[in-house]
Amino acid sequence: MPDWNQIAKHAREQDGAVSLAQLRGAGMSDDQVRRACVSGQLHRRHRGAFVVGGDIPSRYARIWAGYLAVGPDVWVDAMTALELLALHERVGEEIHLGCATRRRSRGLLRVHEGPRVERRHLWRKRGMLVAAPPLALLGASLTLDDDRLAVVVANVVAKRKTSLPKLDQVLGEFAGHHGCPRLARVVDAERSDPGFGRTNAEMEAMFLPMIRALPDLPPYLRNERVELEPGYVVVPDVWFPGPRVWLELDSRTWHERRKTMDDDRRKDQRAVALGIVPFRITWQHLLHEWDAVAADLLAVLHRGI
Repeated sequence: MPDWNQIAKHAREQDGAVSLAQLRGAGMSDDQVRRACVSGQLHRRHRGAFVVGGDIPSRYARIWAGYLAVGPDVWVDAMTALELLALHERVGEEIHLGCATRRRSRGLLRVHEGPRVERRHLWRKRGMLVAAPPLALLGASLTLDDDRLAVVVANVVAKRKTSLPKLDQVLGEFAGHHGCPRLARVVDAERSDPGFGRTNAEMEAMFLPMIRALPDLPPYLRNERVELEPGYVVVPDVWFPGPRVWLELDSRTWHERRKTMDDDRRKDQRAVALGIVPFRITWQHLLHEWDAVAADLLAVLHRGI
């Protein structure tokens, strides 16, 4: 007879997922496994991996089932690893796993063949081996374009879960990885950005004397709540109520790391729909292009758009 207590223990430890090997170890024959699937006690997710109970498994159960299905030498990788480590929100339904030996991807289960990794490159989360942030970002570089990867890298660095030197180290250790060229470009761009390592407060301290020196500046508000329409309240860095210009200081530390590029672009879209001009200023603009940027800002303000 199957030992359902043992099966339940496996399921509790694995978010509801169990492997065929574990079911056999608990005394189930393959015929009994098939009958349990028919009766609804088990639900087959992948070849050799099942979920106990409900037919709508949790996200963790789906990840565990994929993890069990791939077998030895597997780790949770790429964006799925960052999701498990609470470093990024879920991106789609795919489950990304890394494996040191060639394994076939199936449906939403994406298996990336990678080099053999040492234990120091892996963390443990919910009982599974998970790529540490630098290795996870290397895996993510296989599926994200440069712009999206740059935002993800910036977010993880801001949360102090990795650093550019650690990413350099991973790039050196796994030089043959297909994701290295893209991740290297993103790391180089991050390092060369004029705002790298600077805070939003530093940017504001530099910006205020520069804007105050501009001629014929209309009245403005700084960091105050503004209701652009009923129920839509924002706090612009600088708000020019007359010409309806919303100026934001785009420090990488704040605008790319603490929020996502998508969020900022959505705010721009909403502002335009309300007849407001969004005007973003970066460290590059302040340090190297201020004269041209200031002239454009004044042109917008004086047009009264």
